Amino acid sequence: FPFYYVQLSSIDRPSWPSFRFAQYKLSKEIPKSGMAVSLDLGDSLDVHPKKKEEIGNRLAKLALRDTYNRSVMATGPEAVKAEQKSGQIVITFKAAKRLETADKKVLQGFSLVNEKGQIIAVSGVIKGNKVHLVVPTVEKFKTVLYAWEPFSRANLVNEAGLPGSTFKLALTNNQ
Repeated sequence: FPFYYVQLSSIDRPSWPSFRFAQYKLSKEIPKSGMAVSLDLGDSLDVHPKKKEEIGNRLAKLALRDTYNRSVMATGPEAVKAEQKSGQIVITFKAAKRLETADKKVLQGFSLVNEKGQIIAVSGVIKGNKVHLVVPTVEKFKTVLYAWEPFSRANLVNEAGLPGSTFKLALTNNQ
């Protein structure tokens, strides 16, 4: 029996990035389940997103693809690998032939965790289906985070306009 659900949206509650990431991981572990990302539709003061139709459309795409075997893009970009090389971190994504920003502005939402456990916001650029992050040279990093704020303005989407989920990804060091 298929089970589709909506990820918690963005709101100013400190534990929500970790909870959104747990929801994402569960969608990969539970058979016949799927998660519609809604972090981009949140409101910093209201737990209930106002844009219900967009969320319904995302759920419908999951059902069309996974239950009715239709050929539709139903999920946003999913990070599969983060490698540090030549003074930058390159993140590779699946479920995206081409990445872009939802608002056609500067890429937002990425940060890095250093060896001391501190989170440092970083800038980046999109190249095809990869994101290249600018790495501060004085730091050593172990983890890449995306949309790791309770209320996030993260704006990464794939060519279908579907948003990426909150994620945490260990860094592979290939320097």
